[in-house]
Amino acid sequence: MSIKTIHGFLKEDQEAKPEYGNISITEIVLVETTSPTVNVVAMLTALPAFPASPSVDNPKGISFTFDKSTHPDAPNLTLRSAGTIKQVGGCFWMIPLTYAIFNSSEISGGFASGGGGAGNNNPRQRKDQREYIDPMERPVVWTSSSSLVQKETYINRVTGLAIVQTNGLPITSPIKFSEAHSTHVFSFNVEYSDFIFAFYETYIGTVSSGGGLSRPNGEMKVVAASFSEEFESNGTGVGKTDYHYVRVSVSFEHNPGNWVTEAKLVSMSTMQLALTPGPFPILFYDKIKISDTQYAEEPWPLLPGGAAVPYDLNDPTTYGYIDHGFPIKKDFAPLIAKPPSGSMAIPS
Repeated sequence: MSIKTIHGFLKEDQEAKPEYGNISITEIVLVETTSPTVNVVAMLTALPAFPASPSVDNPKGISFTFDKSTHPDAPNLTLRSAGTIKQVGGCFWMIPLTYAIFNSSEISGGFASGGGGAGNNNPRQRKDQREYIDPMERPVVWTSSSSLVQKETYINRVTGLAIVQTNGLPITSPIKFSEAHSTHVFSFNVEYSDFIFAFYETYIGTVSSGGGLSRPNGEMKVVAASFSEEFESNGTGVGKTDYHYVRVSVSFEHNPGNWVTEAKLVSMSTMQLALTPGPFPILFYDKIKISDTQYAEEPWPLLPGGAAVPYDLNDPTTYGYIDHGFPIKKDFAPLIAKPPSGSMAIPS
């Protein structure tokens, strides 16, 4: 069985469209599968058909048969259509269902001929009566997009070494190209009392050194984060609960070329570090000899210690690289695990 629980309807996502002689209600059903690897075909195949009775794993008794399944709170509303199904992180799926009624005599409340009865079809009543999900228990919502990015690099994508000219020397102007980058945004709720702005701020602009959403270290970067303070109640009157929380959205950008590798720059100069001869050598800057009779007039690659790469032993694997400290690397594991309802994850 691919489905673990059909949790019910999400309160904040209800839509009602009343018209003369007709009313339609759109609900978002939250479905939890047994594994995050369950695909949409397996999930759809496992959805219960009409009729379905309330149970531990389907408390509302929701079924999924067009023109037969009815709304659990309004039996005269029939399932007419379903919207785009989305996997919203891990094992959770959101399924939009539209229920409708096409007999004006069955419509009660303010949508009939102006009558005033508080009938079972009044959408405002259904909104108050529907199953409520605690904001801290709502799943992490994942959205993603991909686009071409204009890039420059001095580094060979295959070898990870400096790109060299046909004469064996490093290029002095970067190679320009386009490559697809993907952006992944995760939204979740955090208790207001537990929210620490500085925790998220320290991640902005950093690159993964671990815990990088199942991507190799150096490929994921935190590019943005947004926050909004929220107030919410699960009803009115006696027994209601008030919630005060922060809605957090964190944006990652995936670079298949690796942010760290693409930032590498070969150390080059027309001068090299050298030592004076004798028992007490002193460091000084010396000209770089590039043949028996010539000295470098253009930047020449240096070894990691600052000496010039020998012109007769020019080997890109020996080049030194400038230590500019960017991008800053950070372990993403604490950030990925921050949502109280489950870790961030990119669907496979």
